[in-house]
Amino acid sequence: MRVFLIKNINIVDPEEGVKERYDILIEGERIKKIEKGIKGEGFEVIDGENLYAFPGLIDAHTHLREPGFEDKETIETACKAAAKGGFVAVFAMPNTDPSMDRGPVIRYVREKAKMVDLCEVFPIGAITKGRKGKELADFYEMINEGTIGFSDDGDFVQNSKLMQNALYYTRDFNLPLIQHAEDKFLCEEGVANESPFTLSLGLKGRPREGEIIAVLRDITLLRKTKGRLHIAHVSARETVDIIEKAKEEGLNVTCEVTPHHLILTEKAIEGFNTDAKVNPPLREEEDREKLIEGLKRGIIDIIATDHAPHRLQDKEKEFDFASPGISGLETALSLVLTFFYHKNILDLKDIARVMSYNPACIFKIDGFGKIKENYFANLTIVDLNEEWEVKPEEFVSKGKNTPFKGYKLKGKVKYTFYKGKITYKEE
Repeated sequence: MRVFLIKNINIVDPEEGVKERYDILIEGERIKKIEKGIKGEGFEVIDGENLYAFPGLIDAHTHLREPGFEDKETIETACKAAAKGGFVAVFAMPNTDPSMDRGPVIRYVREKAKMVDLCEVFPIGAITKGRKGKELADFYEMINEGTIGFSDDGDFVQNSKLMQNALYYTRDFNLPLIQHAEDKFLCEEGVANESPFTLSLGLKGRPREGEIIAVLRDITLLRKTKGRLHIAHVSARETVDIIEKAKEEGLNVTCEVTPHHLILTEKAIEGFNTDAKVNPPLREEEDREKLIEGLKRGIIDIIATDHAPHRLQDKEKEFDFASPGISGLETALSLVLTFFYHKNILDLKDIARVMSYNPACIFKIDGFGKIKENYFANLTIVDLNEEWEVKPEEFVSKGKNTPFKGYKLKGKVKYTFYKGKITYKEE
């Protein structure tokens, strides 16, 4: 059994803030002791001077692509990218082939991830069979294989009766539905935000009303069913207000936002930049500002990457035909530190809360989300001031698709510990 002693490190507590210059003793999978001045022998010592330890990051929205799309990403390459980005757990979305809509597929993903053993992979089961929106999948079977939530990710469950029944199940199972909130009939032909800017480019729009209507419908059903709802990748300013009112009403609703929706606007697609093509689309500056406000006020619960790796040829097409998505695991924390911590918008406690603690609490993941004695030794150790340039060719993910190419970022992951094992160490 390897025993690590991390000396003089600053611990970022998601509830109490930064605790300066502590030692962390790790034995096996768990944290044995957190004190100042731990002494003894037989430890592998890591100098934590001027470094910060976050609770291991948890990504609540990751596309592993396997099974079915291994040319885009595999469980192994995704887990390597996660470890490099400081993540100790990822939620595997079900838009695979076959879809993760039944027990054997869930089991395959779990077993393959255990073989890789670089981070925890929590499968998200499909809401409907084949993600086709016609018949509910077998929730009970998938729960028995370890799923922690349900989603037809990438597809809105358009049938209100099906969605109502699914929400009743979430009340019984106490697991959330994760909804991609875009009304299909309004949005399915669109490729960018609907606005005068995108109209000037000749692009068909995905209107904000598609998200607003979808969220209002789901909130109405949630009120009736008393179930659990999590809204993925919020993008429109009106959605933040709707969710705030639902929370004030006491409804069990949570939501997430991506780094790219917090940082970029629709102007990022200028020149038909397909690396900035995402669903839901990047919107306007007023939306971006409202998302940041919602995050600061706790209306938005989680920052999730929506890691969506693609092959080069999937992006090097006319804008209308290029695949939507961004490869986000390896840049997420550094983007958040650069644009929000170093600009005094979020403090370190806030970042630990929305990128680790809240996902662990909302999805009921025991032993994750905190740096605490007897918890799993899941740590993301960061130099807050190290500067680096985003070079997609250096990504370990198969997906090199990012609109942040060439960005100079401040804050870099130095080590990732997953259950007491170093899964990433900067060379």
